[in-house]
Formats: sequence, structure tokens, C-alpha cells
Amino acid sequence: MFMSNSITQFGLILCGNSPAALECMARMISHGITVHVYSNTAVNTSEENNTQISIFQNSKDIEGLADAWLIMDFTPVAKATDIPAFVREMMPQGNVVYCAAAASCTATALSQWLGNSATSIFSGMSGFTNNASIEYSVSLDASPEVSAQVSALWHSLGYGVNLVEDRVGLIAPRILATLINEAAFAVMEGVASAADIDKAMTLGVNYPKGLLSWADDIGLDYILALLDGLYDEYHQERYRAAVILRQYVRAGYVGKVAGRGFYTY
Repeated sequence: MFMSNSITQFGLILCGNSPAALECMARMISHGITVHVYSNTAVNTSEENNTQISIFQNSKDIEGLADAWLIMDFTPVAKATDIPAFVREMMPQGNVVYCAAAASCTATALSQWLGNSATSIFSGMSGFTNNASIEYSVSLDASPEVSAQVSALWHSLGYGVNLVEDRVGLIAPRILATLINEAAFAVMEGVASAADIDKAMTLGVNYPKGLLSWADDIGLDYILALLDGLYDEYHQERYRAAVILRQYVRAGYVGKVAGRGFYTY
């Protein structure tokens, strides 16, 4: 049982090497928060000697450094074996809250896999740190204290928070992924080029960014994982991923981070 809603009562761990993970790390540092960084996480050269960053290899490296832990995991999680080993080692201790940027599962699924109800999912798309608020959910069997701790985490980083139902894709990522998927189908079927589709959406619908350029920013692998998770959950045709998305991911054309997606960078 967690007795305090203050973020200062927890050690904070960050895991993952996605652009969103780096964005989150930068935000933590800018807010004066010390973060323990798992060794699979890319750290900018300019931050390697930052005293607010502590890099660790396994759970034993951080043993005894905090009475309780909040873990922010940007690793793509679709099944139990995707969860980093150090998380599986720490969760049975009962003093850990695990927050995952899971695109294709729910917090309740994480709870079942880990045998610990202190789980949460949040939108982990690249660019999410530019948003004014964060969507998150908690496991169906989580205590109110867990939700309060997750809320305090996001508030400490300067966000408003929106607690939503524990569903695959939450709200904004789910809607955006289906729009991107429809745009991908249009490219695949020769309806229009990626550039023309994006121009239509920015000029005609006043979107802040073209859907396919947006997809490249987020990462086509993230979009595909989200669509596959939605299809597995609901078995509805609207979530069937366009083959062009799957082929691009197979080829490594996952977007801006790879230098190629719907556009070349």
C-alpha cells in the first residue's frame, strides 16, 4: 500500500530508447528530477555527465536507493516477455508502480502478466511531451493510491492529466492510428501521393500536421503495433492495418528515426 501521493517519495526509473523516451528524460531533467536510466536507454552525449542521471544495468544496481519506485517504460510491450527483466524482478517487491507506453495492451493485461496490480499505461508517442495533458489508465484491479501516484508523476512533469478507461490505445492514439491507417490505404491504392494526402489534411481539414508525416514522426512500428493490438482486441475491420504499413516496418522504413518512412529524410 502506498501511503503518500508525493513524487518525492519514489525513485524514478526510465527505460527505452525511443524518441519519446528521450523527450521524457529531457523534461525530467528540466524539472530538476533525478532519474535512474536503464542501460538500454540512449543518453545524449551532452547528458552523459549530468548528475541528475544515474545509469544502471540490473535491479541489483539500484537496490536500497529508494523505498519505492516509479518505472516509466517506453519499451514496446505487446506480450509478457516484452517487459524488461529488471521490471519483472522488481514488481514482486510490492513497492513499485509500473507505467508503460504500451501501444497494444492494457494496464490490466500488464497486471495479469506481472502478478501486481500497480500498473498503468500512457500515450508514449513521439511528440507527446509537447501536449498540455497526458492520457493514462490503470489496471482494473489497481488501488486508488496507484492512480494518485501516477497522476502525481505527470503533474510533477508539468502536465495536466486525464484518467481514461483501460482500453488498448487509450483515446487520442487510437483515433490518430485509425486516421493514419486510412491515409496509408489511400497511398497503397494509388488514390493520391503521401504529400498530396498530407496537404489535403493540413489545408482542407486544418490538421496541425499531415497524417503520413505525423506517422513518420511517431514511428510506423508504433502505429502498426497499436493497430494490431486494436484488431486483436476488437476483431473489427476498421483496425486492420494497411499492408503498406506492415511492409515498411518489415523493411525497416519506420519513419524519421530510420531516415525513411512515407518520406525520405
